[in-house]
Amino acid sequence: MALGDTIARLRQASGLSQSELAEMLYVTRQAVSRWENGETTPGIDMCKLIAVTLDVPISSLLEMPKVGEGPLGSASEPAGAGDGDAEGLIEGCAPFLSRYAGTSIDESVSFLGAILPALERWRAVSANEREYGAEARERYGDEAVDSANERLLAMDEREWKGVGELELAIIEQLKAAMATGDAAGVAACELAAMHAKWISMQWGEGAYSAQAHRGLAQGYLKDPRFVAYYDERAGKGATRFLTDAILANIG
Repeated sequence: MALGDTIARLRQASGLSQSELAEMLYVTRQAVSRWENGETTPGIDMCKLIAVTLDVPISSLLEMPKVGEGPLGSASEPAGAGDGDAEGLIEGCAPFLSRYAGTSIDESVSFLGAILPALERWRAVSANEREYGAEARERYGDEAVDSANERLLAMDEREWKGVGELELAIIEQLKAAMATGDAAGVAACELAAMHAKWISMQWGEGAYSAQAHRGLAQGYLKDPRFVAYYDERAGKGATRFLTDAILANIG
């Protein structure tokens, strides 16, 4: 499928008009129309922005085959992409990016090397901003939220992986601490410390404070989205227990 057709399909699937997408991308409606009609082709940077805006991976935008689709070794699986590492994925996808975007292989490799590690972070920050941005900015201010977003986007792979792994570990520790029934006990104290580290990794050590952490925890109980997040993963009452553990052990 041509790039213009793909943009049109993804835009329509998102329920956006050409004018609405144009506004989100800071371009004119005519520019979007020309892309979709095949009159012009968006550049690499614009393709990246379109993918983030429509909340799709760059591979979907450019119709690159997904790893694992079709029989192993068939034309639908990029060579070298099946090993699961970034180098193999880049090597397998670069020819398709070059073909669809009209770039050289070297340019495609360079672009994918920069975009693939960061794409997950861009999508996460964008989704978080849509979901919680208004409340967070009202409570903490634009400067604090912008700083936290910039910190997340600037993380290297090791840091980003560490945030995700700690988030999963917190859920498991929450389950273990809840089993004790003691929000001030040893397990709950460890839970609160893990949560504080997780917050600090995202906010930055200079931005973290016990007072802000306690305020954040109290806000969890007032927001059904946070209640659902923790209760669905660790069991009914998990959000209440986490809040109590933070209030009992932080500050």
